[in-house]
Amino acid sequence: MASRTPIIGLYGVSGCGKSFLLQELQRKLGPPYTFYEGSQVIADIVPGGLSAFQAATDAQKFHWRRLAINKIRDSSSCTGQPAIVAGHFMFWSEGDAVGQVVCTPDDLLVYTHIIYLDTPIPTYNILFIALRNPETIPDLLRTFTEHSNHSNTTLAKARLEEIFRCASLARGKGAVKTVVVLDADRTLGPFDTGSMLWELVRGGAAATTPCPLKTVFSSRIGYSFGAFCQAALVYQELICNESEEQFESHCRQVASNIQLYPEFVSLLQSVTQDRTVLPIVITCGLGRIWTHILRTALGSYAEALSAPHGVRVWAVGDSVLDLSMMMKADQAVVVVGSESIRSKSMDSALSEAIDQHGLRAVQVLLPSDKVMKPRLDIAKLPVVRFKGKDLFELRPRQPINTNIHSSSIMHATDMAAAKLLMTPTRDASLAGPALREAHRQVGRYLALQFVSEVVGLESSATPHVQNRTTEGYRLCSESKTTIVALMRGGEPMALGVSEVFPLSMFVHAKEPSDLEPHHVAGQQTVILVDCVVNSGKSIIDFVRHIRGSLVWSFLIVVVVGVAQADSVKGDGALAKCLEQNGKIRVVTLRLSGNKYTGRGGTDTGNRLFNTTHLD
Repeated sequence: MASRTPIIGLYGVSGCGKSFLLQELQRKLGPPYTFYEGSQVIADIVPGGLSAFQAATDAQKFHWRRLAINKIRDSSSCTGQPAIVAGHFMFWSEGDAVGQVVCTPDDLLVYTHIIYLDTPIPTYNILFIALRNPETIPDLLRTFTEHSNHSNTTLAKARLEEIFRCASLARGKGAVKTVVVLDADRTLGPFDTGSMLWELVRGGAAATTPCPLKTVFSSRIGYSFGAFCQAALVYQELICNESEEQFESHCRQVASNIQLYPEFVSLLQSVTQDRTVLPIVITCGLGRIWTHILRTALGSYAEALSAPHGVRVWAVGDSVLDLSMMMKADQAVVVVGSESIRSKSMDSALSEAIDQHGLRAVQVLLPSDKVMKPRLDIAKLPVVRFKGKDLFELRPRQPINTNIHSSSIMHATDMAAAKLLMTPTRDASLAGPALREAHRQVGRYLALQFVSEVVGLESSATPHVQNRTTEGYRLCSESKTTIVALMRGGEPMALGVSEVFPLSMFVHAKEPSDLEPHHVAGQQTVILVDCVVNSGKSIIDFVRHIRGSLVWSFLIVVVVGVAQADSVKGDGALAKCLEQNGKIRVVTLRLSGNKYTGRGGTDTGNRLFNTTHLD
């Protein structure tokens, strides 16, 4: 819609003053607008003028009406100038039981906007507003012709940059390290301010009259840019048809009836005292209402900001509309309220975002003092709890399913490929470069066979030999993946994993403390690689370091050549670690029942680097 030259219809019953209004608009606006009286366009194209048209059959009139609106369309398209057309939707003669609709299918295809008196919101891609006061129409027409999806995005970015500059001046340049982006309705509390405003304005009629906002978003235009423009017009109609003071009173009254979740009140109150943390509240609803809500909850603090480079961004939301910002954030939190107010389409969209697009998120069940069913499988979307600023130190809850670790381990023990790959790794005659090469191949295989399945793939443009671009694939958020080689035995396998995921960061770590915050800042996946897991202690120490000292929310994939079976099953130490820390997957070439720990000439690390004589 935004790329079309605006063609705006002025509709209304006969005698309502459309022709007079058209003349006034032409006087006030002038170029670049072009103005058309619909009946005059018909008179110009019909041989014999209006009298001949009025004497024609209904089928002939239908034909001429279609030609007229298409003539206006062609002229506007040729000049690039927006057109304003005074026309009719229907005629209703006195004594007739029903009116005669004269709006043609071509009208519905040509018009981008219609200003009509007291008409219901349609399901066509036409924006409607019903006005009693024509004095506001010039400003509306300027908005119709100047506003587009692109201009809206440009204005929003400019506003956010301006506010962030103000915050930098107040707090000091570079002071802000974390930005928390929060959706408003149904995230900060279990309510919808748009529906509440509608109920207040319509009073008792709201029970039998559907909320116009729900009518818009449930229509064929869905949650498109045009739909949000129509929602804005619904509010604009309300503002124009009642006094500014009355509208402001309604907004204040809605705000006064709002109670935010206590957890978010505590969070916002605490972070406003921290110069390094900057909260952003984003709403598709009325900013005026939310300004009152936040000022009531937080005193004078209510601001919305964008994050500069180098700042960590948290995104908190509850619906499909929030998924886009969650995908771009460093940390994503899904707020899950009672089932009666949850977005019905969120489960499928959220699952798709996680499985196909690499979203890494956790869920918070609110209010926290109620027992509620989580969204999705908690292995896919771990459940966390927080109070106040503890949001930044969230820890996954204990999984409800105590056997969850069983679905978190993938191995190739009985596969033919695994048997071939493991043979040279067990060959006592191999050591040094030959053994390292065998381990590298194991790493490549596990990356291709299992890690790609666990993390998922995303499409990427790939140059084709026929001098064109074709579709290729890579690991989801590959550039936001860190491969950690647990030194020294894990390095050869880690190099194999790195070959498969070349955009990933590669880090050597002998001790958990070697893995520092800058190694994982902004990452979505961390892959820990070791050649052998016996008790699992080394892996557990790294996991606890990551979950306790670094970032809790990303996926951890443990890649090992061979894992001692008891450590990852039943009451094994690594099994319990998977159970307690969430979002961890283990992939291994094989599970072994052998509890022998190598030493000297049998130690894998010594064999890999020809140091058996040193032990």
